[in-house]
Amino acid sequence: MSFNKASFDIKLIKQPGTVSPRKCHISEIVGRCLLVFGGIDNRGNYMKDLICYDIQSSKWIPLNVDSHELYANGIAFHKSSLVTQNKFCDIYRQDPDLKFSNQGVYVFGGQDKFGNYLDTFIRIDVYQKPIRIELVDYKGSSPMARCQHSMNYNEALGAIVVYGGKNDDNTVEGFLNDLYLFDVRNSSWIQLELKGAQMPGRCGHSSSCLDTKIFIFGGYNYNGFVKSDVLVVELDSNVSHQLIQSDKINQDKPRNSKIAVSFRQLPEKSNTIDKTNERQKEIEKLSFKNSHSFLPMPRRVTMLINAMRFGQEPKKSKDLSGLNSNKNSPKDGNRRPHRNLTVLVDGK
Repeated sequence: MSFNKASFDIKLIKQPGTVSPRKCHISEIVGRCLLVFGGIDNRGNYMKDLICYDIQSSKWIPLNVDSHELYANGIAFHKSSLVTQNKFCDIYRQDPDLKFSNQGVYVFGGQDKFGNYLDTFIRIDVYQKPIRIELVDYKGSSPMARCQHSMNYNEALGAIVVYGGKNDDNTVEGFLNDLYLFDVRNSSWIQLELKGAQMPGRCGHSSSCLDTKIFIFGGYNYNGFVKSDVLVVELDSNVSHQLIQSDKINQDKPRNSKIAVSFRQLPEKSNTIDKTNERQKEIEKLSFKNSHSFLPMPRRVTMLINAMRFGQEPKKSKDLSGLNSNKNSPKDGNRRPHRNLTVLVDGK
């Protein structure tokens, strides 16, 4: 499959040769070749072969690989990193300007066909002919066996970074939250202590290195999907020490405890009482003696109160038994207009 940047077209490249479909493998580009190692094929078989795709000729080509006895039960869910000073150097060739000799494709972790977690750490020397696949002789304590972790080469530090992963055998929760550095030139493992924001363990995530930092995103754990926060880890010990010291200084600084307070005078209660008395006197001046109302005879207590408010004296009914709250017409049979709170006042 190729992508045209000018027309934004994607084309499927038909390459000669027979290669079984697979998943959960690793791949690295060395010069003009795409190397693929291990994985699971479409029949569920765990593979341990190393195959090569020539990018220029668009076809799979055979490799001259030295025989080895590693991964007898296959390997999948592993991770890899290409360690080189010249990314354009092809396989079977060595750059005379190389400053250190132990370069190549490093592979760590994974699972075999029986579900066993692997802690095998190998180096594929792609610059030798035949290509050699060998165990790495290292110093220090290596990471525990795991799969679905992340593995990156940090060029600024000259080290391989391994973070997280899954191991149900040696841990209770099964999801790892540890960080390891492998110094390529000294062939030694170093475990780093994570400080700052507390993040849960994870697997199935992705990570990338920039300068002396590693950016980690995604993954899942016992709670499901990990939140979409990007975890940024500073790998340089000097820079991280300065960051820790600056955080301590900021925490030790005394906080400004002064609070701005403003005062305002509340109105006196006597003024409110005087205004209420004035309104009451104005209401008493109103007279409804010369008014005529079309209000119906009160049938409820609330209607009686409303009639009294407008100065109307309700007529006494001789037969109180015929009063019904559900009847709106009077007993004389003449329907009266039902106008609530409608008052005509004779103005003089």
